[in-house]
Amino acid sequence: MVMESQKMEIELIDTHYRLRLSLHYRKLNFLAVFWHLDDLRNNAFHFYLTFFISYSIHIKH
Repeated sequence: MVMESQKMEIELIDTHYRLRLSLHYRKLNFLAVFWHLDDLRNNAFHFYLTFFISYSIHIKH
C-alpha cells in the first residue's frame, strides 16, 4: 500500500512537470510566432522599438 501511494505521488509530480513544460513550450512558440510575423509588420515593429530606445536614451542624456 505504501509503495502504491508513492507511485501515485511520483506520477502526479511527473504529470505536473510535463504540464509545466508544455506550457513553457507553448509560451516559447507564441514568442517565436510573434517574432516571425510577416516582414512588413516585423520591420515596423523593429523600427518602433529602435526609435523608442533611441528616443528614451536621448531624453535621459
